[in-house]
Amino acid sequence: MGGGLACNAEAWHLLEERINRDVEGLPVVVKGFGTFYLLNVFTVIDCLDREHLREALKQWRAKELDRVRPLFHEDRLDGVMMFRPANDPNVVYATDSFKSLVEQFQFTDIE
Repeated sequence: MGGGLACNAEAWHLLEERINRDVEGLPVVVKGFGTFYLLNVFTVIDCLDREHLREALKQWRAKELDRVRPLFHEDRLDGVMMFRPANDPNVVYATDSFKSLVEQFQFTDIE
């Protein structure tokens, strides 16, 4: 199993109403620790900015960049908290809206 995001029951109950359009919480009982929720992101969006990616790859090949990061069309992410890009649905991204929510609730130990 690859990496993923999980949270305790208290965090899930704070997040659920705000992110349930994009994410479902799958409860897992961990003996001796309680219930945790694995976050299953099911929103897939075609939002990759391919023009930016082409330019970034040119710069990377010319050794002007040390790494290439994807850039997304922000207008396609309105109201979205977490998503999988259509070109690579095995990867999950969180939007700035999700980051703000995490900061609002002062969650810790997020990597």
